[in-house]
Amino acid sequence: MDAREWYVVSDLHLNGEPGSRDIDAAMPRFLDTVVGASTSGPRTLVLLGDTFDLQGPVHQSTARVAERLTCLADVHAGILDALAVCVRSGIGLHVVGGNHDIELTRPASAALFTTLLGLEDGHPGIRFSPWVVHEPGVFYAEHGNQHHELNRMPTVLSVRERGGQEELPVTPLGAASRGYPGCSAEGAALVRVARSLRSTRRRERMARTPWYQDLLDREAVGLGMSSRALADLAAMSRFGAGRALTATARRIIERRVGMERPGTYLAPRAAAIHRILTREGLPAAAYVFGHNHRAERLDLPDAPAAAYLNAGTWCAEVRGLGPDRVDQQLFPYVRIAATPGRVDARLLFWRPSG
Repeated sequence: MDAREWYVVSDLHLNGEPGSRDIDAAMPRFLDTVVGASTSGPRTLVLLGDTFDLQGPVHQSTARVAERLTCLADVHAGILDALAVCVRSGIGLHVVGGNHDIELTRPASAALFTTLLGLEDGHPGIRFSPWVVHEPGVFYAEHGNQHHELNRMPTVLSVRERGGQEELPVTPLGAASRGYPGCSAEGAALVRVARSLRSTRRRERMARTPWYQDLLDREAVGLGMSSRALADLAAMSRFGAGRALTATARRIIERRVGMERPGTYLAPRAAAIHRILTREGLPAAAYVFGHNHRAERLDLPDAPAAAYLNAGTWCAEVRGLGPDRVDQQLFPYVRIAATPGRVDARLLFWRPSG
């Protein structure tokens, strides 16, 4: 394997507002001075979910998503211009869906986003994934919401089906409990939550059918793993209403008392994923996530050569005990460098003025 690098950034949450951290100024400079300045070989930038806040009601129309995405692209034009410069220079761009922007991985939305970058539809330098990124023997990455009771989408791969509209995954419980901007017709929060619980349970049953197994089989081929392994990954964090309510209550209490638990639910999931891939003969050196806004690196138990890394967030809602929580001008990212016989995965913090 030739030398390669991946730069992982997560949870920008571009929502049309400038925000206190001025991501619109920071991201283009990061792409230019960090990602673009490297000379170590082929590079890929991975946007690991929740790049945009596109969240809306289930079965949100393609036209509505397109309108929102076009508006956000206009507001954050500097970031899109910088991404386009990267792609044109030969840097790969891998866009992963999160619970706030799973719609971005619809075929129609992916084509629109590519066009908004000023590139032709189907440009070979851009890839879209609704769930997993897997570089066999190097790293495994996903946004992380699939392991979070409030944001799990049991049939997440269905976003690619029938143009990605009729089979859009269920609206996560977390989104249903908060409501949607401009969607007051959705009704009271309790009604929305009840609908989401019912829909999520139904989708969990659908995830066990031959229809979804076929989607898993096709996805597994592209990921370089067996269908059995991907099916095990899909079933790892199945939704349960009781567990969801218990987890919600626990997190509310923890946040009220200021309790911080490194890794929370994602680090144990990384260890479980490592066991599955090890069984397949494909153990990774790094398991990378976003979603919980906690930038951290932890060694996996009983796996000294593997680590859990979280790319944190670039938005103002920083959690965890990392230095970016104290210093708003520190932006976290994960850098993975792979050379023959060696993988170096690090959690780093970049400062625009540095």
